[in-house]
Amino acid sequence: MCGIFAYLNYNVSRERRYILEVLFNGLRRLEYRGYDSSGIALDADGGQVPSPASPYAGAPPLVFRQEGKIENLVQSVYSEVDEKDVNLDTAFSVHAGIAHTRWATHGVPAPRNSHPQSSGAGDEFLVVHNGIITNYEVLKETLTRHGFTFESDTDTEVIPKLAKFVFDKSHDEEGDVTFSQVVMEVMRQLEGAYALIFKSPHYPNELIACKRGSQLILGVNELSGQQNGKSFHDVKTLTTNGKPKELFFSSDLCAIVEHTKNYLALEDNEICHIKDGSVSILKFDPHKEKPASVQRALSVLEMEVEQIKKGSYDHFMQKEIHEQPHSLKTTMRGRLKDGGVLLGGLKEYLKTIRRCRRVVFIGCGTSYNAALAARPFVEELTGIPVTMEVASDLLDRQGPIYREDTAVFVSQSGETADTLMALDYALENGALCVGITNTVGSTLSRKTHCGVHINAGCEIGVASTKAYTSQIVAMAMMALAIGSDQISTQARRETIISGLTNLSSNVSEVLRLDVEMKELASSLIDSESLLVFGRGYNYATALEGALKVKEVALMHSEGMLAGEMKHGPLALVDENLPIIVIATRDACFSKQQSVIQQLLSRKGRLIVMCSRGDASAVCPSGSCRVIEVPQVADCLQPVINIIPLQLLAYHLTVLRGFDVDQPRNLAKMHKKGSETWHKKGSKTYIIASTLSLLLVSLFILALFLARKYGLLSNKPKEEQMIKSFLQKNGNLRTKRYTYAEVKRMSMSFSIKLGQGGFGDVYRGNLSDGRQVAVKLLKDSKGDGEEFMNEVASISKTSHVNVVMLLGFCLEGSKRALIYEYMPNGSLERYAFNRNMNNQNLLNWEKLFDIAVGIARGLEYLHRGCNTRIVHFDIKPHNILLDHDFCPKISDFGLAKLCPNKESAISIAGARGTIGYIAPEVYSKQFGIVSSKSDVYSYGMMVLEMVGARDKNINNADSECSSQYFPQWIYEHLDDYCISISKINGETTEFMRKMIIVGLWCIQVTPTYRPTMTTVVEMLEQSTSNLELPPKVILTW
Repeated sequence: MCGIFAYLNYNVSRERRYILEVLFNGLRRLEYRGYDSSGIALDADGGQVPSPASPYAGAPPLVFRQEGKIENLVQSVYSEVDEKDVNLDTAFSVHAGIAHTRWATHGVPAPRNSHPQSSGAGDEFLVVHNGIITNYEVLKETLTRHGFTFESDTDTEVIPKLAKFVFDKSHDEEGDVTFSQVVMEVMRQLEGAYALIFKSPHYPNELIACKRGSQLILGVNELSGQQNGKSFHDVKTLTTNGKPKELFFSSDLCAIVEHTKNYLALEDNEICHIKDGSVSILKFDPHKEKPASVQRALSVLEMEVEQIKKGSYDHFMQKEIHEQPHSLKTTMRGRLKDGGVLLGGLKEYLKTIRRCRRVVFIGCGTSYNAALAARPFVEELTGIPVTMEVASDLLDRQGPIYREDTAVFVSQSGETADTLMALDYALENGALCVGITNTVGSTLSRKTHCGVHINAGCEIGVASTKAYTSQIVAMAMMALAIGSDQISTQARRETIISGLTNLSSNVSEVLRLDVEMKELASSLIDSESLLVFGRGYNYATALEGALKVKEVALMHSEGMLAGEMKHGPLALVDENLPIIVIATRDACFSKQQSVIQQLLSRKGRLIVMCSRGDASAVCPSGSCRVIEVPQVADCLQPVINIIPLQLLAYHLTVLRGFDVDQPRNLAKMHKKGSETWHKKGSKTYIIASTLSLLLVSLFILALFLARKYGLLSNKPKEEQMIKSFLQKNGNLRTKRYTYAEVKRMSMSFSIKLGQGGFGDVYRGNLSDGRQVAVKLLKDSKGDGEEFMNEVASISKTSHVNVVMLLGFCLEGSKRALIYEYMPNGSLERYAFNRNMNNQNLLNWEKLFDIAVGIARGLEYLHRGCNTRIVHFDIKPHNILLDHDFCPKISDFGLAKLCPNKESAISIAGARGTIGYIAPEVYSKQFGIVSSKSDVYSYGMMVLEMVGARDKNINNADSECSSQYFPQWIYEHLDDYCISISKINGETTEFMRKMIIVGLWCIQVTPTYRPTMTTVVEMLEQSTSNLELPPKVILTW
């Protein structure tokens, strides 16, 4: 995967030689990610002095690119510097340099395809890029028509050329244009995943970074006093005080740790602009012309410089293998307490995981193997079925993921592209997503609902070693935590916890086999293939051991399930093929003994790994080589057994003369391929293009594509906004109708179903005969952005208790929403009209079912959606009932979308209906606005549903749902219980449950209210398990 690094010094003098070494060293720290070429760009002499021969103020920057290792680039730069007579001792008080390591995806490894990529002659815009631009061919074709010529084969080259196009066009039309405005317009045209850094002599001493889908880190080192860069102090916020400072951009924390420990990870669609020593962070929204300013606090890096250095070891892989006793201790530190397991990142979700239908482990490569090793004991300790998915295969098949699933994503870096795409897929399908990663602040850790950091420390070697064993241990602790409520497995859990306590010392012991494994490697150096047989817990060990030999020693090797030996692999056995059989003591030991005998009978060249003292049991004739390892709890044995195989792979690689830390054709992380994936039913660009070709001529299609990316666009702002929305949400079911079509389907709005503050609702029919409800909103003079937000909110939902949006209309000031038709109208009809003839339809059981259904719908909105939705207007009027009286939440006009990781919500004023609005929505003194605000509204509504059932306790003055407040329930609960004692016991249970749940939900302090998940659990419990909350004291 490509690596990005940039360095800007402000008000601190740095010589060009020093700047070069900082850039080179930053690239060296990123070598482990894999690369095949590299490049840098920095300022020339007189970079800040106007030059009449140049189209901008200053001389063109110095750009160097080279194929191969970073040292090739270093030699090339110093050679060119001598030839061009560039003074390396020139000092700069302000300077911005960028650097890059490239992993070829578009175009062969060559200097012309290396980064920085340029806008053309004069290098007016330079870009380093990590990721892939999926629509680069369209952009390239359009830019070519505008006179641009391309020199490389990369997708990246369109970015600086697009920046120049935007700059020239904006400069001609509007005069001055800021660097951030140029970058934002470029982002508006790009599709795909990327992290970008822009440098331009039009904006000297400025850098702009932005990202969407690829990791990018900002490091800050601020100088204290006037010590000219020699003494820096820790800062916790981004300052604009003009103090001397050093600023860094990097794809990874390990490249900045030796410079600073203060950093922040940029979020998707954030733009970080460094100018005059100040750092500005803007949130780019393609639907808005102006970005929002973002205030971010710096985090403190816990990594030490020693972790990114080899120390006394020859290679990083060797160092990381021998670090495993320590890395396992840090994985478990503070988590094994009082005979149990404490995982703070999972604590709030354990109950939800225990209720799930199945656990789905999803990963790639080594991470997949670690999950496979964990599967048996997760099933054993939790009693939950576990399925395994390779991330890319899950996407190819678009395998079923359900809302009742818990999807566990395993990735050392937290940036593995296939794993992240699978994560998006699972989120879209409503599954609870758990992350297991080694990287704090990674995309995986930010996108998942909860998770466990394995804390194995920085892993530089491309071949993962210590992360693998820490992943297994982390998942073992996860299984212990999930299954901690099961009495039947208590003894087993105690055994495993005891084994975890002693695991580090056992790993130290097995590392003493280093010399023995080197001798074994020397005997295998000339072999062409290797088979590894494992079974049970150690099937994963066989796969991982073979993978290590394959990826670093470049020897063909295969991990085999020993139970499948007779079904093909046995045909390969002869006296020349080395075979490793893992036969440590567990439930499969006797079966592995049989496998060994069968292989020996066919003169197999056997190497057997067994528990200490079992040499004679596994190889009584002494005809095979034996590796003895310490015996631990069977489910932890894979941690022990993999280490000799890691050592074997390492020594084989060294003896065969290959690069251990940077194997051929391998990278630590992999970015998204040019072949993008979409879920079923998506209206992909390819499909849209195909349909266009069938319907219109090639000329019209070309014009459409040009306008799509804004280069020839003259459409109204409203149409551009809608198009952007549809491009972003093209996989949704919503259909756009014209106003004439809406008028026709509603028979000119002739059958009115109801009305509200935002407009009227009419009955209508689609062309296929389906009945619909047409909500015609009042005329608005806005550009429709809020309306489209409502469309976005409800279009992201798919739940039996949320109304389905079938289409929408936005035509000038005319706005309409087309919903599925609800024949029984709203809940308010039944909750407040006590003279209805059909009131008996809503008996207590039906009313209780409605309350449960609404709770499940809200739980889905708060936790089940890819993007959390807070409704802000829960009341009977907005609960619709279908023909079976199944409730469906509707009217999302006041809803807010917020990322799942964020709990607090920013709103511009009180929103909702009086009588249902949570106190914190009115005043911040009550707490933060969050999804708990919906919980309050739900509680008010449930208490009204209860109060509407008996005329003796109804407030005579409360005929309107917006005025009722159930304070009387606290004062008259005993009398009320007497009044319902005449009703049968089951009905009493329903009523009591609704009252108690409602009272918990209307607690004044948001933190005292349950989540909607807890509300659902409470409604499913017996009232004997529910306690009354403290009385609400509310002062308005």
